[in-house]
Amino acid sequence: MPRVIVLICVLFCFKIDALIYDAVYVINLDRNPERMHKMQKQLYQLGIKFIRFRAVDGYNLKIINAETGKIENNKSFHKVCNKDDEYWIHCGYMSIKYRRIGNRRALCCGEFGCALSHLSIMKDIIKHNYRSAIIFEDDISFENDFKTTLEATLKNTPNNVDILFLDVGIPYDYSSPYFVSPKALLRFFEQIPNNTHIVKLNSENNGNVSSFGAYAYVITYNGAKKVLESSKLLEFPIDVQIMANKNLFQYVARKKMLYVADEKSEIHIMGRGFSTTRNDFLVDGKRQ
Repeated sequence: MPRVIVLICVLFCFKIDALIYDAVYVINLDRNPERMHKMQKQLYQLGIKFIRFRAVDGYNLKIINAETGKIENNKSFHKVCNKDDEYWIHCGYMSIKYRRIGNRRALCCGEFGCALSHLSIMKDIIKHNYRSAIIFEDDISFENDFKTTLEATLKNTPNNVDILFLDVGIPYDYSSPYFVSPKALLRFFEQIPNNTHIVKLNSENNGNVSSFGAYAYVITYNGAKKVLESSKLLEFPIDVQIMANKNLFQYVARKKMLYVADEKSEIHIMGRGFSTTRNDFLVDGKRQ
């Protein structure tokens, strides 16, 4: 029997003038209850109600070679994936195709599970006709002034927004990736005149921004539709695939309001060959 998404259905709205958000999701694997407990404690302290979204477990996926019909071994797939072949990735209630291009590294089953988790939430947003929703992965920590900073950021976000990232990762020297807010490295983004709260991602002025990280973001109904339409064929990790999409109006919060927990990501444990969890980038002696 296919596994069914289980939601703890509690709605949450930011009552602000500019934009209203109808739900907050936390993506969490069943086998990581300690992460959920930590997130729950933090969000309750902040007075934020949320929906716990049962993450798609990459170990339980079915990976099938689209040409030969061969069922692949999930745990070793990223080591044996054929270049330029296409694969069906099934999780029981949703399927996407994956293609490894050229010499790019193959995605691991954890990255497939992550992608399907985010895309499943997009479908849920559309199903419930939410105007917008906030999505958190379960390995983040919040600054004490998170709610105040978030509300100020939301009030200064343009109405054409599809996605607002609350934080992003930047490969600062392409060997030591950091999770940082754009306040630390503004040159990677397009600054918006008279707006000190957000910057623009993927601007035509600075080309492709090499940023990553879908661990905390706001997505609108239209943004969810665009992401689903453009993700029927997965070629990159879901965060990179989203950020590289020029049809999305994407912004990033300038002020640091959260950060990734100092622990190995689940995707790293499940086969990705590198870890990107670092929080020690300093500007004027302060963590960014």
